[in-house]
Order: sequence, then structure tokens, then C-alpha cells
Amino acid sequence: MRVLPEQVRLGMDELRTHIVVLYDGVCGLCNRLNQLLLTRDSADRFRFAPLQSQFASRVLARHGIDPGNLDTVYVLLAYEQPGESLLARGDAVSYVLREIGGVWSVMGGFFGILPKGLRNWLYDLGASHRYQLFGKDEVCPIPLPEYRRKFIDV
Repeated sequence: MRVLPEQVRLGMDELRTHIVVLYDGVCGLCNRLNQLLLTRDSADRFRFAPLQSQFASRVLARHGIDPGNLDTVYVLLAYEQPGESLLARGDAVSYVLREIGGVWSVMGGFFGILPKGLRNWLYDLGASHRYQLFGKDEVCPIPLPEYRRKFIDV
């Protein structure tokens, strides 16, 4: 990931109280999910880091996950706390949809009650075709100025 001087660095202590979404920074679908979360995050709970970042690599390695695998979205909870956890694939999507509320919460709840195998199969189906359906950027897009503070700059 290219480090941009105009991005704001987040304090790592701040991340302990936020939901951190680790996403494929060049994926059109992932970036659309981020836009949905950004526009509906009235409680300012979400922070974001591309999987291509050093931050994501460190987190994934700590959880025994290959940081080179970009086919999965993750949700990091309780960063560097004793109860730190990492949700992946269908669990991550279900969680963030429930967290933003409204009709999205209902959709996330429905997705969450599906058996984990089916939920992840559906997730994998979408992930395997995401570039063809939603496009792929050459580099991670720069967030709009009003959202830059929500992105983890490494």
C-alpha cells in the first residue's frame, strides 16, 4: 500500500474501542462495503485498514493467518486486548451489517443464522467473482477527506 502524507495517523490506543474492518484495498466490492459502513456509522465505531497494509499483516500474522490471502474480509474486535478476536468471511459480513442497524441489521441477522458452512460458501462464491462483478483498482483508493481519520495509515 502506498503511504499518503495527507492521511491522518490513528492512535493505536483508539483502536481498542473500535471495530476494525480489514479489507482488500483494490476490490470494488470491498470498497463499496466500506462506503456503506462509512455513511451509516453514526456512532463513529468503524475503522478501516486494507489487507495490503503493514497493520493488517501484523494482525493477521498474530492470528496465524497468511497475510497474502486477499480473498477474505476480517473484523478485528478488542485490538490488543486480552479478548482480541478476528471474525472472517460470512461472520465478518454478518457482524458489520448487524452493527449498522436498520434494514442492514435484519439482513445481517438473517445471514448470521444460516449454518456457518452455507454462510461461508455464499461468501466464497461472491469473493471468487468480486473483481469480475465489481472491478479492481490499481491502487487502494484515497478516502474522502471527511473519512480519512477512520483509515489506519501505516
